[in-house]
Amino acid sequence: MPPRREQQAATTIAADPARIKLIESARAGWISRLIDLSRRNNLLYYRAIPTSSIDVPQGSTALIDLLSGKVVTAQALLPDLEDRPARVLSIARKAQENSEEKGLQTLYLALGFATWKASDGGRDAKAPVFLLPISMKKRGRELTALEIQVAGEPKVNPALLHVLSDEFNIQVTAKELIEAATPKEPEGGISKEPDGGAALACYATTIGSLQKRFHKVPNFTTEVTAVISNFSFAKLALVNDLETAGQILSANDVVAAIAGDH
Repeated sequence: MPPRREQQAATTIAADPARIKLIESARAGWISRLIDLSRRNNLLYYRAIPTSSIDVPQGSTALIDLLSGKVVTAQALLPDLEDRPARVLSIARKAQENSEEKGLQTLYLALGFATWKASDGGRDAKAPVFLLPISMKKRGRELTALEIQVAGEPKVNPALLHVLSDEFNIQVTAKELIEAATPKEPEGGISKEPDGGAALACYATTIGSLQKRFHKVPNFTTEVTAVISNFSFAKLALVNDLETAGQILSANDVVAAIAGDH
């Protein structure tokens, strides 16, 4: 069959409504199985555990410096941990282990949390909203020698976005929320040093606006708190691929066969 006829045949197969419906159903099932919706997932059911998470004083000078792109010491950011450095080092070691053994960036500064009523009567959901990748570098034995710095662009919790879309039919994109939480450039386009105070204010405003915007979600509330912990994204890259590849999957005979199109 000439190439053009092959392309036409593929287009006809991909446009078959029954085939598309079958693949879409299978794709939704694959996504649901890849995302851990259980209470083990701290991207949806975060719970403060002393040995694996640290509350950061909201609005502290060190937090503002961190959001400005500066390097801060663990002691400056977490003054209440002066006599408990083991907790910080344990979190840093876990992040290093995930990076070296699994190739995963898991260490984040979580900014803002969303909570809502659990439909099964169990523990209510508590999901971080923004996640800023951070690095911890040990320069010596003391807590003052452990340096913390933002190590990448902010993300929006993809598990939260999936649940809002899948369970509550609320469509919101990570790009939309990140743009809302980004301080606007000054008039004239003159660039200046990052302002951590302005960034924190923008994050707080955006997080607060979600409570009114998502009022249809049972008992949906938000709080502007900051936490350092390890959050796992192990399978979410596959989820993102599946969510954006609907048309490509519909045109693939192997995928269609796996989905049950014989």
